[in-house]
Amino acid sequence: MCTTLNALRTPSDVTPTGKAPARRPHLSVRLDRERCCSAGQCAGAAPDVFEQSDTDGRVTLLVPEPDQRHAADVRLAADLCPSGAIMLTDKP
Repeated sequence: MCTTLNALRTPSDVTPTGKAPARRPHLSVRLDRERCCSAGQCAGAAPDVFEQSDTDGRVTLLVPEPDQRHAADVRLAADLCPSGAIMLTDKP
């Protein structure tokens, strides 16, 4: 199921026209833990922002508004998430 959900997602670093969107300085991260399928891609891509719970294996958010030095890793983590449990919002 995770693979199917990932196939339906559009990577956050590419717009429908194929061009990279303008980056804003702040990022807000939200999680849907119920949707998480415990793949661990997020924790591997951005270990300072995400970790896997020892009790249920699902993602835990360590930093809801990561600074710019983690932005690329967080975007990669969201793109790699097979279930789409990570939602990013650019903040002005």
